[in-house]
Amino acid sequence: MADELWNVQRVAAYLQVKESTVYSWAQQGQIPAHKDGRNWRFDRAELETWLSEHSQPVVEFEDDAEPS
Repeated sequence: MADELWNVQRVAAYLQVKESTVYSWAQQGQIPAHKDGRNWRFDRAELETWLSEHSQPVVEFEDDAEPS
């Protein structure tokens, strides 16, 4: 099975961030990315692994109680 490569636009939509943020993260090495000529490419599997390692769990409160 071939790796699925995404472009900046697809990653931005997936992560719900601006394209400029994806470019910045890629240039700074903060997100797994590969340069293909002038274009950034993102391996979907690497991206999902990175996301799982950098995501914070959602905190749910019981009975609509707020933290004290």
